[in-house]
Amino acid sequence: MNKKLEIGLRSNANKTAEEWVSERPETPPPAKEKTKRLTVDMPQTLHLDFKLKAVSENEDMADLIRGWIRQYTYSPVGAKRGGRDG
Repeated sequence: MNKKLEIGLRSNANKTAEEWVSERPETPPPAKEKTKRLTVDMPQTLHLDFKLKAVSENEDMADLIRGWIRQYTYSPVGAKRGGRDG
């Protein structure tokens, strides 16, 4: 059994690189605020327990941490906070 398959040129095969790039769709505008990455060292068991609890409550770990940071950052001065000193 012999099959024949014709392969034609792609429509942009004859375009220059400049033409090809200029025709690409516009990229979406950047986010309103740049983001920064935060790395926190913690014991492996604490990370696992945190992950398991977040998953069991259908929560995203990063969203939880951002919420805690906002709560800590924007709470009134002198308000009792959790943690080592709190």
